[in-house]
Amino acid sequence: MICPACHSNSSSLEVKNPKDVEYFSERKVDSSFMKCNRCASLFQHPWPSAEELGTLYPEDYQNYTRKDIALLSRFVDMQNRAVARNFVKTFGQNISVLDFGCGDGRFLQSLHEEGLKDLVGYEPHMRGDGVYSNAGYVLATDLPAIQDKSFDIIRMNHVIEHLSSVDDTMRSLANLLAPGGKILVQTPNPDTLTRKIFKKFWGALHYPYHTVLFTPEGMKAGAARWSLRVSSVQGSAMPTGWSMSLENILKTATKSKRRGRLPIYGFLAMGGMAINIMEKALVPKRTAILDYVLEAGQ
Repeated sequence: MICPACHSNSSSLEVKNPKDVEYFSERKVDSSFMKCNRCASLFQHPWPSAEELGTLYPEDYQNYTRKDIALLSRFVDMQNRAVARNFVKTFGQNISVLDFGCGDGRFLQSLHEEGLKDLVGYEPHMRGDGVYSNAGYVLATDLPAIQDKSFDIIRMNHVIEHLSSVDDTMRSLANLLAPGGKILVQTPNPDTLTRKIFKKFWGALHYPYHTVLFTPEGMKAGAARWSLRVSSVQGSAMPTGWSMSLENILKTATKSKRRGRLPIYGFLAMGGMAINIMEKALVPKRTAILDYVLEAGQ
């Protein structure tokens, strides 16, 4: 088997027969997470096809607008607004942006509220709770619809780890960059303390939806194949490593069959954020979530 990050053909078993205790989806074949012996990235084996992945996502996947989960929707909205403000502070308003895998559209709505005008969201799986209408951006549901455009910034927020055709997708996105453009990738980091603590319960494994989890070494190797280079790697202030892992343990211990987040998840996220802020200050490149900036290769 070939590592989808660095293309090494040497790997070892990391998690055998992982379970989905979030939405209880199952692959039709026995599968595992492997660890690449060269770059230490994690990936599913056998590798799922795009067709199979499409059948695994439930309609209520990642619904953060549920009113029965205290603080969660408000926490997500606050975070979106804060990230959008920092985005504009960093890149300015006069830029073109593609949010590749824009989910429910909330982040693009926040960018629009911050004054950005040239906004495109790509989302093949539109959600009923999305803010798609009159939202201040163009929505595309298939890639050919955006092939004639170019973008200063392409944002991939927790998307690359869901892909089946990783190389083809990333090369296509690289071709959509305007001169001097950047691809912003936020994705889980398997080289983190929380993975070692929680092992098979680590929230960012997120089986069967996550196909590959890149280490910085794996991302560097992949970027070279995509005619890109990693110009920046930063730890992210995201509570996922702690909050989702603790929730997985709670759901397993109580044999809960509740789909998605538990009612107490908002409190777990707030507590996890406090821990993660300290973690980011002490070990900024070993947080559970990393932010990469990819630019055209030199």
